[in-house]
Amino acid sequence: MKLLKFLFVTASLALAGGAFAATHTWTAGSDYEGEVNVAIGGGVPVVWYCSGGKCVLNGPWGGGLNMQACQNLARRVGTLSYYRNDTGKEWSAKKQSNKLAQCNQAAK
Repeated sequence: MKLLKFLFVTASLALAGGAFAATHTWTAGSDYEGEVNVAIGGGVPVVWYCSGGKCVLNGPWGGGLNMQACQNLARRVGTLSYYRNDTGKEWSAKKQSNKLAQCNQAAK
C-alpha cells in the first residue's frame, strides 16, 4: 500500500510540474544553416535550430527577451534581422531597433 501511495504522489507531482512549466518559442532572423550551441542567461546551454532564414529555440525559460542570449547567438551566426518570441516581444528594425543594434554589436 505504501508503494502505491508513493507512486501516486510521485506521478501527481510529475504531472503538476509539467502543467506549470510553460514552453515558449524564440526566433531570430539569420541566413545561417545548422544547429548552434550557445548559452542563454545564467549560462544555461541551449541549441538553436537554424534554416530557411531563421533560427528557432523552444524551452521553458520565461517570456522575455534576453540580451545575453541574443548576443551569444549573433556572435555565432552573424547579424540578426530580428529577435522575437511567441509572447509578442520583438527586437527588429520596427520595434526596439536600439535593442537589436545592441545585440548585433556582438556579431562576428
